[in-house]
Amino acid sequence: MNKKFSLYSKFFVTAQTIVILLMGAGLSWYFGYIVYENEKSALINRVYNIATTLDSDTISGLRGDPTDLSNPNYVYLKKKLVDLRNVNTDARFLYVLGYRPAVEKLFFYADSESPDSVDTYSPPGELYNQTTKLEIDNFLRGIAFAENPYSDDWGRWVSASAPIISSETGLPIAMVGIDIDASKLIKDIVLVSLFPFIIAIILAILFFVFHKMRMREKLNELNNVKLEFSSFMSHEIRGFVTKVKGGLRALEHEDFGILTPDQSSYVKDMIVQSDEFAELVEEFLDVGHLEQDIEMSLLMENYNILDILKRVVADIADTLHRKEISIIYEGNIPDKVYCPCDNNKMGRVFSNILLNAAKYSPEKSSIRIGYVDANTSHTIYIKDSGIGIPDSQKESMFKKFFRANNARDIHTSGTGLGLYFSKLIVEKHRGRIWYESVEGNGTTFYISLPKQ
Repeated sequence: MNKKFSLYSKFFVTAQTIVILLMGAGLSWYFGYIVYENEKSALINRVYNIATTLDSDTISGLRGDPTDLSNPNYVYLKKKLVDLRNVNTDARFLYVLGYRPAVEKLFFYADSESPDSVDTYSPPGELYNQTTKLEIDNFLRGIAFAENPYSDDWGRWVSASAPIISSETGLPIAMVGIDIDASKLIKDIVLVSLFPFIIAIILAILFFVFHKMRMREKLNELNNVKLEFSSFMSHEIRGFVTKVKGGLRALEHEDFGILTPDQSSYVKDMIVQSDEFAELVEEFLDVGHLEQDIEMSLLMENYNILDILKRVVADIADTLHRKEISIIYEGNIPDKVYCPCDNNKMGRVFSNILLNAAKYSPEKSSIRIGYVDANTSHTIYIKDSGIGIPDSQKESMFKKFFRANNARDIHTSGTGLGLYFSKLIVEKHRGRIWYESVEGNGTTFYISLPKQ
């Protein structure tokens, strides 16, 4: 149920986010298109106004070849174009073109460039080799137009042209063109078109955050219901286990009469099983609370972690005694090793590790405990001589409910929550837990906690 709900929620959020971003992209394209078309229209109007300032009779008096260089009409037109370029400060080139039907190309009457500018100057009569069919058609029809941005050897440009109409015939005799640096136009388009897309990204982020908050609220509600049920069940189960254990203890102490050896052995086995069952219940409940960070917030104080460890060793003395397992403290372990930690939670970690060591170690063996003082952390290690961990399963040891195959062969009972629980607690302490193991030759667990 939770997985289906989670998948549906992720799909819903993803779909909504994509829709918002697509809408933003669409508006960006539309805004950019509007800016581009407005700029083109403004440029066409400008070049049309320029065309109206040029005298058609002056152009009619030109031949459109190098002989025009000495023609007063050419000198006048040349100066006019230079003046117009100086007025239109964003213009790079201004030029007047004519049409030569024999070669179906446009040619230059004059331009705004100095003859000294060898790369950009075009003398009278020079063919405009980049002539397009659209330019010829618009020339002959007398239509003002603007071209899309294009690049050449001198840069990236937006060009617009307008016809110069003969005062006598009313027909187009030439065409004036203007080249504008396209970088400003492109910058304006990018700036305007990015705005709606940025707004869409912000809206998508806000929607995602809002959805996550709603989801967290719903999950908290579900978790509260689950925890209430767990608390109710834990109270009932704990009460039942306590009564059973009380009765078994009474039988063990022969409060109701003397037991036969077989009966005494049977009662002891039942006590061990009830203790294991109680431990399983506690692990299930504690892990659930820890994962949700409810009723499991750490009570951090400066404790001597060796005192916590020795207290746990004393608590499991009966388990160790039954298998005649001895505890050996290795090296020069100081009496006091203080660090901020939760007394009870770290006790559970040490208990999990030590009980596992005792459970999977042979009788009359030993468990070795040592201490390493690192620069910024205290490290406790617990080394057993048990069954070890298979290489193929080492990566899964801290996973929830995982138990190694060789462990299940020896002890069928167990939740596989002890190490998972221990890792959660240690990491909540900003610490680290890891191990070294060889199958058949025991395991060493390391628990490292920060000094501060």
